Formats: sequence, C-alpha cells, structure tokens
Amino acid sequence: MLQGDYNYNDNKDLVCIGTISGAFGTQGDVKISYFCESSNTLKRFRKVVINGYKDQVELKVLKILVGKIIVRFPTIRTREEANYLSGRNVFCHRESFPVPEENEYYYADLKECEVFDNNGIFFGKVTGVFNYGAGDILEIEETKNLKKILLPFTKEYVPKVNISKKAIVINSLDLAK
Repeated sequence: MLQGDYNYNDNKDLVCIGTISGAFGTQGDVKISYFCESSNTLKRFRKVVINGYKDQVELKVLKILVGKIIVRFPTIRTREEANYLSGRNVFCHRESFPVPEENEYYYADLKECEVFDNNGIFFGKVTGVFNYGAGDILEIEETKNLKKILLPFTKEYVPKVNISKKAIVINSLDLAK
C-alpha cells in the first residue's frame, strides 16, 4: 500500500494528467479520468506521482476507454486499496512532456496567467482551463468585480499569449461591465 501525506497540486515541476475515479475490478486496478489530449500520451509515462504520496509509482496501462484509462500500480492489490485512491490527482514530471508547438499550450501553463485587455489594462487571472467538447475555455477571475467569467480560448478572443511572462491579452469585449 502507498503511504504518505504529500500535496503536489501546487508543484510547478509536476503536471496533473488526471484524477483517479475509482476501482476497476477486484485486483486493485484503478480508473483514471485523464486530462491529456490523447490516451496515447499516457502510454509514454512509466512512472507517476499520486497526490498524497511521496514516491513515484510505476504505471501499467491495461485498457483505454473513452476519457478514462484502466491502470495497475504494483503496490495496489485490492479493490479497497484502489477505492482509497479515488479522487486523488495523478502527476507526471514536466520534463516527461514534449515541448509544445507554436500556439499550443499546456493547461498547467495557462493557469495563473495574468490577463490584460488589448489596451494593456489588467483584467484578472486565469483560474482554470476546461474543454467540454467544443473547444478550450479559460476561466478568468476578474479583479474589478471578483467574479469568474468563461472565455473561449480562440484567436478571436485571446490574440496573444506569452507563457514566459505568464501574460495573456484578451480583446476588449465589454467584459468588465
């Protein structure tokens, strides 16, 4: 059984690739709802870090389902142990990922970016990035009204992204009203 009490959610060297959604079968296999664009990305990872545990664990992909994968961790042997992991995030080291192409970004890199309108006025911060099937969406917390808005992550709405400066420019769209 895995042991530890470590929180990796804010570790910049790790990228969250999914969340354990429960047990699968009786042998300790687990379902992971993955955040990667493709399940093929997950096949490349041999070791992962599970939130709450100190050491990396080996990952063996057993089956690929729509939006989920079934995996086996060598130290998890029962359904009860697998269920205990439910809800925990799964991470990989950032260096395990390829460098993104031009105009491609990892969700983890977009979070916490400062958002400015195209006049250079500070608007807020990115607090989340989602994709419900129709394209990527930025969740931005406005500083003026302290409310969150959702904005399509397209060139029309987000013409400039500078990951190294953690800055995003959005078109002025009467959003601050």
